[in-house]
Amino acid sequence: MKCKLEPVCRREFTVYASKAVNRLMRSIVQTSNAIQSNKWLAGARLIYDAVKSKRAALGLSTKPFSSWAGLDLDLKRIVAGQILVMPT
Repeated sequence: MKCKLEPVCRREFTVYASKAVNRLMRSIVQTSNAIQSNKWLAGARLIYDAVKSKRAALGLSTKPFSSWAGLDLDLKRIVAGQILVMPT
């Protein structure tokens, strides 16, 4: 026997889970931004700026600092497969 409220519960759970994932993604992005602006990375940023300047003088492009420093954030990969689904 199925509960008459099951579709409502399922929909509410889906909305809740979606909001939780969005909140998690915002937190991850904020954490990444905080790490990239951390004073301990000031030396790496100075080196990056020097490399970028020299490459620009040669007409070459340079990866963004986050990629160059290995701090890339791939939210799609982090969240992929992590969306909560209501059991059937």
